[in-house]
Order: sequence, then structure tokens, then C-alpha cells
Amino acid sequence: MSWNYKHSTLVILIISLSITAGTVHYLQEPQIIQRDHLKFPVGSDYTELIIDKDGHYHLYAQNNSDLYKVLGYLQAAEYLEKMDLFLRAANGTLSEAFGSEFVELDVFSRTIGFANIAAGFINQVDPVVNQVLTAYCDGINAYIDDYTHQLPRPFKLKRYLPSRWRPQDCLAIQRLLAWSLSDQVNKKVVIYKLLEIYGVEKVRDGFPAFHNLPPDGFESYDTQLFSDLNRFVNTHLKLIKHLGFSPEELENSWTLAANHSENGVPALGGELPFFLKDYHDLVELNSPSLHVSGLVLPGIPFVLFGCNGQIAWNLTVRPADNLEYLLPPQNSPISTQTRRETIAIRNSEDSTITITETPLGPVINHYSGASPYQKIIVQWGGYLFSDDLKSYTGLYSATNWEDFKLSVSQHVVPAAEVDFIDRNNNIGTAQYISDLEINHNIERLPSLSRIYEPDYIRPIHHLFRYLNPQTGIIRHHRALSGFLPDSIISGDILLTDTAHKFSDILNMRTDRHAQMLLSLIFGVISEDDLHDPRYRKIYSVLKSWNFDKSVPGPQLTIYDTFINTLAESIYRDEMDLADSRSYSQFSHLTDEVYLNLIALLNDGESSWFDDIRSAETVEYRKTIVLNAFIKSVDLLTDRYSVNISQWAAENCLPRQRTEHTNFLLALEDDPVIYESTDRLVRPNRFSRERKLVRRNSQLRSCNRFELIRNGGRVISILPE
Repeated sequence: MSWNYKHSTLVILIISLSITAGTVHYLQEPQIIQRDHLKFPVGSDYTELIIDKDGHYHLYAQNNSDLYKVLGYLQAAEYLEKMDLFLRAANGTLSEAFGSEFVELDVFSRTIGFANIAAGFINQVDPVVNQVLTAYCDGINAYIDDYTHQLPRPFKLKRYLPSRWRPQDCLAIQRLLAWSLSDQVNKKVVIYKLLEIYGVEKVRDGFPAFHNLPPDGFESYDTQLFSDLNRFVNTHLKLIKHLGFSPEELENSWTLAANHSENGVPALGGELPFFLKDYHDLVELNSPSLHVSGLVLPGIPFVLFGCNGQIAWNLTVRPADNLEYLLPPQNSPISTQTRRETIAIRNSEDSTITITETPLGPVINHYSGASPYQKIIVQWGGYLFSDDLKSYTGLYSATNWEDFKLSVSQHVVPAAEVDFIDRNNNIGTAQYISDLEINHNIERLPSLSRIYEPDYIRPIHHLFRYLNPQTGIIRHHRALSGFLPDSIISGDILLTDTAHKFSDILNMRTDRHAQMLLSLIFGVISEDDLHDPRYRKIYSVLKSWNFDKSVPGPQLTIYDTFINTLAESIYRDEMDLADSRSYSQFSHLTDEVYLNLIALLNDGESSWFDDIRSAETVEYRKTIVLNAFIKSVDLLTDRYSVNISQWAAENCLPRQRTEHTNFLLALEDDPVIYESTDRLVRPNRFSRERKLVRRNSQLRSCNRFELIRNGGRVISILPE
């Protein structure tokens, strides 16, 4: 009995250990960068990878094809799950991997037609661009083939396989990003609904930052459109939430002449959108015909921010007014055609959908004929061909301002500001504004539109250039672009006359929204208006906020709660009366909320300060600001603690409000890119509090011998 018991125990132990070992092996992920040599199945010549002491890649290849194949291989090794997510979102195949709950998003993506656009454009792109995309996708697929049985853990746990990549997939992702980073999809619907219910005068009174509203006598329709528009906008918001970003997450960027830096070196830089914080690489690419370093987004294998040794550039995405909702009547001569697509759904039967298209764009709702304006067409600039990626191949070899202008003239979708510096201490910026050719025989949804601007004559397709402005500094800020008359603005650390340290600029965290709003608010209410000592204390804490302080404190929590409460107090009652979803949709337009609050508080009184749910006949600016402040303090006290120190932003606010990634490129003899990332971490798995930790790194473009001497590790990549 004793022997049998021991024998059984041993067998059970061996089986348990085998299962554990098998599970660990199954879940283990390949660590290709830990090796000294790598056999590469699609390479043609020897390629060398040097990983510097900060973990950045420096690639040396004998030809550009091998260079981009290896880049695709390496990025797949590190980002395959996120790359596959973006690809499935663009191609409308999320349901294939994740099940029926994603069918709505797939129908949306296929209706907008990101993959369809890319399939139609791939044969029109520049041959060099096509070669780059082909090599890059070959590298991604080579990694998938090499590690089919050792894929990253999420594929194993969720039991699905990654999609294989084609050159057109990179274009589909580029169009998906262009769509997702636009604010027009949501903004125009919100404003239309308010115009329909309240009219132009009332909307103009509540939204003074919007200047391109339709004329007072626009044609009115009916609220039957609301349900279709809400369904469309809400699906759009679900998609971008699933991808991890909002339309307003655009960079703050700047360019600095040499005489404004302590180093005497021209520089440019900015802040990355939150969704790119862990989804980008700083790399150096070298071949006999190419030497470039900078930031590369997985899925789009071009340096979006970087330098070629002679010039440096930085792309800042700006939403363009290049989308309209069209409302053709039933007797409209506009032609239509349909295409049927099959959506594969995991653990369920396939679904076949019918998409109706017109020469102007797809129909986004199901036309029932109940109303002459029930069919809604989306016209978008992204449906027009533009070879945006070609600009980077030009920038790689550009040596001066004229070369730069010629290269960035390819930028159309999305609209962009591209900054420029060179070794001769020239700085400049180019801005491309893309608008639609409007079909005047088709009614448009009355809403915000460039066509209502007083000086609008025809669609604008101009490259605006500023070369060597007198200040020596160009500053773009997402909150102010399009609101102030010029991209070159004043009022922050970059525009003082002193020379700046790169470290100070890199870690600058000025909150321009707070800087502008609080100066107005402190002019409306004061401590004397607050009779409770607790409210007076919070007011003094907020007033002591140092906007340039790099580490956020409780002041940021107080500010965010207060401003959100104030916006809700002003807008929610009347927006909800117009349509129950309007305020929720409006709140996603973060910059628009801030800008209109600034304009409202600056103007003084407005009918929107009246709470229509209140018994008071008239409320005033001071009353509504004061009540919002008191309500926000009460909310924080109830939600967290009476102890203000517990209101630290790290513990209270979403990660995107506290985690930041800033970068700076200095065009030195050996150009260097500095990167600073603030990240929230928990001291241990049981802690509720989070700590903000900063990581600084740099990528220096120099010869391989210096890289190795400074601690770089060499990996030889040999063709099979």
C-alpha cells in the first residue's frame, strides 16, 4: 500500500510538472533580440542590427529591400498583437477573431471602406513606396511563419491567428488613422442637432468659438435623422475607443532656431498622442542609398518624425474640414451601386451585408423611403487618391527648404503641419488644408462647414509656408490650432527671449487649457465668494498651481473635476433636451469643449448659463461658476477623501491625463533624438496608489563602432 501510494504520488507529481512545463513553454514568447545571430528567411544579404544601451534599433543593410524586411520582422516581434488589431479594424475582420460583439464595428469599417480604398489605390502609389510596403509586409509575414507555434501570448489565450499582411494593408491603416483622428464625424452631428432644435442664433450664443455655422435661414429637416446619425456616431466612437485613442489626441509641436537653445543647435519636437506612447519605435536605418533616423509607427514603415543628417522634420496631424453629410432627395439623379461582403464571425455563422455606394461616398443608413431626406451619404476627402507616403521618400534625400516643400506637398489626408529645420539654421513649417469639392445639387446636413466662412470662394488646396519667422520659434498647439489666427502663437516657455536647455523643453508640461481657463475663472470668483473654509482651502490650492511643474499634483484633479462639472452645468440641460445623446457626444470633443468655455467666460453672459431645469428664471456667469466649483469639491470629497493629498492626479485621473511621451530632435553633428516618458506604476500588486515614473532615453545617429563602444549589442542577421 505504501509503495503504491508513493508511486501514485510520484506519477501525479510528474504529470503536474509536465503540464506546468508544457503550459509555460506554450505561453513563452520568442525573444529574438536576445540572440547573437538570426537566420532570416526572406533576406538576400547580410544585415546587422545594433541595439543601443537604451534599447533602440540601428539597422545596417546592403539594400533597402532587406532593410525594410528586417524592420517589419522586428516590429512584428514586438507589436504583432496591436498591429493585427489595427489591421482587423481597417479591414473589418474583428469578428473573425473576437466574435459577434464586433460585427457592428466590422460593418462600420466596411461601409466607410478603408480596405476598399486601399485596394483601389495600391496600384497608383509611387513604385518606390510600393517596394517599401512589399518588403515590409514580407518581413511581418516571415515572422508570423517563423513563430506560428510561438505567437505572442494574447493570440494563444484568445485562440486566434494573426492576419497576413499585404502592401495595401498599410494604406488601409493609414486611411483608418486619417478617419479616426478627424473630429468632423462627431462634431457636425452634434451641431446639426442643436441647430435643428434651437436655431442658429441660440447655437452661436452658446458656442462662440465656432465661426463657420450655416446662415440664419438654412432649410430645416426633421428629427427622424437623429437616430441614424446617433447610430453612426456612436459606432465611430466605439471603434476609436477600441483602438485606444480619441479624435482630440493630437500632438503639441514646435521648432526652435539655434539662437534659442543653450546648445546653439536647432531643434524640433513635441508630445506624442497617448495611443502612440507604447506603439512607436525610434530607429536608425542605413543602406548604401539611405541614412535616416526617427520615429516609425508599426504598420506604416516610414519615419514620421526624424532627420536625414541634413534636414529634420516633424509631422503634426490636424483635423481637416474634409467631411460632409449629404442628404439627396428621392428624385436625385445621383447613381448608386451595391457590393456584397461576407463577414466571418467566430463561433457563429457568417454574415453577408450589402453596402450601397455613390460617386460621392457610401450610404451610411438603411434607406426606407419614409422621408425624402432619409438617405445619408458621407463625402470624405479620404476617398480621393493621394500618395501621402511618397513624401517620406522625398524627405529622406532632401537637403534644403525647396526639397522639403516639394516632398510635403504630397500630404493631403489627413491634413498636416510639417515642421522643418536644417544645418544652416533655417526653420519653417508647411500646412496643408484639404477641403471637398462640394456638389451644389445635393443638400448637405446644416452644420459646421468651411463653406460658410465669409472669405470662402472655392475649396482650398494651398500649402501655407512660414520660413524663418522673426521670433526664431514656431509653436503649434492642438487646443489653439484653428482657433487663433496663426499657428505661431505666444505665451509659453518657448517664446521667451532666453536660450533654453533641451532638458527643460523636453520635460515641459504646461497645460494651456488650464492656463487660459483658470485666469478667466479667477476673475469671475474669488475666495471671498466661498464662505466655507473647506472650499476656500481648495480654491487656494488650485490658485497655487504651477502650470510648468512637470509632475502633476492634486491641482490637476481639482481642475479636471471642476471644468468637467462646469461644462456639464452649462451645456448638459439644453443638449439633453435636444437629444439625449448630444452631450455625451459633445464631451468627446475635448478641445472644442475647452475652447467654447474660454470664449463663453471671456464674453460674459449667455443664455446657456441658465439651467432650464432650475427654478431660477435667470442664472448668471458667476452663479454657475461658483456652484460648479462647490459641486466639484463635494464630488471629490465623497469619491476619495477629505484629505486633499489623496486627490493626487496619479490616483484619480485617467492614464492619458498623467502619462506623457515627449521627444526632441537636436540637429547636431551626430543628430540625437531625446525621449522622455512618464509612466504610472504601482509599487506592488496590492497597492491602490500609483507612482509616476520618468524614463529618459536617446537615439544618437553615429557610426557603428561608436555605438558598440558605448554599450550597443550586435545581432548578425543572415539570409537562409
